[in-house]
Amino acid sequence: MNKSTRTTLKQTAIKLRQSGYTYPMIEKEIGVGRSTLSGWFKGLVLSRSVSQSLLARKQKHVLDIQNMAAAKCARIRQETDIRINNDLSTDFAGLRIDKTLKEIIFGVLYIGEGFKKAR
Repeated sequence: MNKSTRTTLKQTAIKLRQSGYTYPMIEKEIGVGRSTLSGWFKGLVLSRSVSQSLLARKQKHVLDIQNMAAAKCARIRQETDIRINNDLSTDFAGLRIDKTLKEIIFGVLYIGEGFKKAR
C-alpha cells in the first residue's frame, strides 16, 4: 500500500473513530487490522459524548455476554439434572427407599462432605 492510500485510510479511520465507531466496525469498514488502528489512535482524544457512547456500548456488550453465559449455564445445569434423574431412575428402579434409609444416605453424604472440607 502506498503512502497516500495509507494516509487516506488513516484519516478515514480517525474520522470514523471520532464519530463513535468501534475498532471492529472500523476494521470492517476500511479493512485495516486492529493493531494498526490502535497505533493510529494512540493519543487521539475523543469528545465526551463519543467516549460515553463507546463506554455504554461496551457495557451493554459485557451484559449481553454475561446473560448468554448465564443462560448457557442454566441450560447445562438443567440438562445435567435431567440426565442424572434419568440415570437414577434406571439404576434404582427396583429399590424402595423409605424415610429411614434416606436419612442414613443423607447422613453418610453429609459426613463424607465434611471430611472433604477438613483436608
